[in-house]
This record gives sequence, structure tokens and C-alpha cells, in this order.
Amino acid sequence: MIRESYLKLNPAIRFPTREEISTTLLDAQYNETLDKVNGYITSEPFLNISIDETTNICRNRIQNICVNTSSYGAFYQFSESLEGQTMDAVQSAKWAIKAMDRIKGTRPWTQLNSLVTDTCPTQQNTGFQISQNPDLRHLFIIGCDSHGMQLLIKDVIEKPQFKVVFTQAQDIVRAFSQSPKQLAILRQYMINSLSGIKSFALSVITRWGSQVRMLQSLQRVKSALKVYYTLMPANAGKSIQKHQSLIQDETWWNQITTLLNILNPMDEAVKMSESDHANLHHVIPRWKRIWKHLDQHNAISMDEFETRFKRQTNDCHLMAYLLNPATVGDNEIPGYQDWHAQAYAFFIHHQIDPIAAFKELNEFRGKTGRFYPELWCWQLAKDPIVFWKRVIHLSPMIGSIVSRLMSTPATSVPSERAFSILNLVHTKLRNRLSIERVDKLQYIYINERVLRKINIEYKVLDTETDMDIEDLLIELEDSLIGI
Repeated sequence: MIRESYLKLNPAIRFPTREEISTTLLDAQYNETLDKVNGYITSEPFLNISIDETTNICRNRIQNICVNTSSYGAFYQFSESLEGQTMDAVQSAKWAIKAMDRIKGTRPWTQLNSLVTDTCPTQQNTGFQISQNPDLRHLFIIGCDSHGMQLLIKDVIEKPQFKVVFTQAQDIVRAFSQSPKQLAILRQYMINSLSGIKSFALSVITRWGSQVRMLQSLQRVKSALKVYYTLMPANAGKSIQKHQSLIQDETWWNQITTLLNILNPMDEAVKMSESDHANLHHVIPRWKRIWKHLDQHNAISMDEFETRFKRQTNDCHLMAYLLNPATVGDNEIPGYQDWHAQAYAFFIHHQIDPIAAFKELNEFRGKTGRFYPELWCWQLAKDPIVFWKRVIHLSPMIGSIVSRLMSTPATSVPSERAFSILNLVHTKLRNRLSIERVDKLQYIYINERVLRKINIEYKVLDTETDMDIEDLLIELEDSLIGI
């Protein structure tokens, strides 16, 4: 229809062939997007890298790499097929170093700030292997906080007091999902009692948030389920029939509510950790809030929590916490009772004079000396990035690294998003697409949206104010001094 309409407007028009679309036009758009993205990446003082691995629709093993910038958000870079390679820690480190070298081009290695990976043992060992490279000793190696928080959810639902009720809930959802006829009957009861059809969600441990979604989906159709089991058809399968007593038991539903009350704040923490702006200094405060919540509900022991927390965090997280002005006065960190030794090792590793750095750190944490309590910059404590921009001249040792720490993301979500787009682009109907062509389609799909968002934000800034950030900071400083 559209083709015919264009031909009526212009009979001489020539539409591109499928081959032209998939080669000439695709390459032209890819190169245009590539130039724009490289322009933004080149302007960034620090580049934060994330990598991850998955399989595509053809069961090829795919590894991707993304760049997260503090100013513009995350840009997808490229994917490669791992083919038959054995991706142990050593090989994975070699791949990551080669990929980062390709991204940085002629720029120095020091422009790379951090590398975020999965939290599995192989990826943790990969980070260790990379840190042994002389050119990359400065690199912050970070485990994805979203992965860690999801594994903490797994720890909770596998506790004996929660595992039974969670498994029963999952079995009910699965039973109806596998029985289209009974699901259709249940949906009719939903229409009558809920004024609309509600969907079930199955729990998959690798799919973040699906545990909470599953319990929520079951809870919101509670009234329809009770009607169904009161009038249960005689031909309902055994997998559905066996849950009749549970559905009619109000105590069981109270257990579902209790479990949701425990998991909901953790699910919110996962969502917060997925943001491109979820930086390193947010991690330990977020985990501390979750521990306080879990402790109130006796959901998990302190030893179990510390085991997961220590696996998730390292000296980079610790230093980001210690240098966060919002945490001054709170030195209680799970698993880091004696944090001085790790802070000392951190300064040594990054070639910072530990004696001078410790003096600055102690004055900062104690609000003494150059960081006296009346210092006006404490008014900016809620935003550590702005705070340290204003006081960096007071602490030359800490100042040499604090801007990097505060700009370091704590999530590999950009790589995870790229896999979601991969599944949209490379489907069963398009399974003959080459990996190279899929990579270009992904690049355009993801990065054009990031570029569009950047353009919208700049237009808003241009229309609202002519002052840049430095002007706003100066005006704020003048007003505070006046006060």
C-alpha cells in the first residue's frame, strides 16, 4: 500500500533493493552513527567499560562491550562471536584487553577508568588477571551490583522458611501457564472479579526482578483463583488440583504477603542499581539499608549477608564510601570493621603517598583540620561529585583519585540491555543474519536512541538557561558565603 502511494506521487521513484538496504544503506547509517558516538566518547575524560557474555538465537556464544560515560550515558560498542574459544579467566582477560585497546585507539590507557563484569568466579578472576597488566594497574575492577543484589534475593528465597511457599507459588503459576484451557477459564473469572485479565509471570533466577513479579502476579489474581478453585472443573489436571487447599488457606496468602514485604525493597534496590548513574558511592549505603531491612525481618543471618556483601564489594567500593561526604560520621561497614588496612593498600596500589593521603582522609572523616565543620561545602554533602569539585584543592592526595571513584558506575546493565536488543534484532525469523550485520543493527538501534536523548536534554538546557554548570556553582557558592 505504501509503495503504491509513493508510485502514484512519483512514478519514477526507485525503491532500494533488499541487498542495498542490508549493505550500502546499513553501512552508511552505521558509519554516520559511529562518527557521532566517537565524538562524544573522545570528549570524555574517563571511560568506563562493561563486558558480558550470552548466546544468540543460533546458540553462538557472544561477548559484547559497552562504554559508560558520566556525561552522556552508555554507548554500545561491539559484539564478537567467541566460537570455540575456552573463555577461562586468562582468555577472557586477553579478550577484554584487546577490546579495550580497540576502543581507546591512540588515546592513553589512563583514559580508561573502570571495568565492570559479572560477579561469577570466572569474571572475578578475569578482573584479577587484568589488574596484573602494567598498563592497567590503575583500572578499577568492579562486580556488577545488580547481579550481586539479585543473588542476595536468591539467598533469601532459598532460606527454609521461604523456600516452600515460594516453590508452591511458582508451581501454581507454572501449572496454569502449561494448561491453556484452564487458564482461559481462570481469565473469565478475572474479567468478572477484577474487571480485566491479569498476566502471570514466571520466576527465572537470571532474570532480575522476576521473583517479585511472579509473587505479585499471583497475589493480584487472588480473588479470581479462589472463585476458580471453588468451582474447579472436573477435567482440571492434577498439577492444578493439588493446590486447591493452598488457595483456600488464608494463612498461606499471608506468607506470600510477608515474603513480598521482604523482597519488595530488594527489588527496588535492583532497579536503582540498573541506572547508568548508579555509581560506586551508592553501593555500600544501598547494601546497608538492605541489611537493616533484612535484619528487622530475621530473613538472613549477618554471616550470610556479609559473605555475599564481601563477594560483591572490594577496596574501590570501600574508598568510594569513605570519600562520600554523606557518610561522614558513619564508619559501620559490614565486613569492613578494620578498613584502615584496605585503605592503606588502596593508596599503595594506586601510587598515592599513604601517609599524606591518610591524613587528608582522617581529617575528612572527622570533620577536622582543613575539613572543619563550618566549611561551607558541607552544604553540598548530598552530591559528592559537586562537593569534591569545590574542595579538591584542599586535598591534593585524595583529590587525585576521588573524581574517578565518584564517576565510576557499579553496573554492567549497558551490556545486559545490549543483549535484550540482540534478542529483538536477531530472531527465529531472521536467524540467517550474520553476526557482523547484527552487530551493526544493534549499534544503530541502541546508540541512535542515546544520541536522541542527548539532543533532547541539550535543547531543554538551551531553552531554560544560558548559564553553564560552573556558573551555577559559582552562584551557589556566592549565596552560601553570603549566608
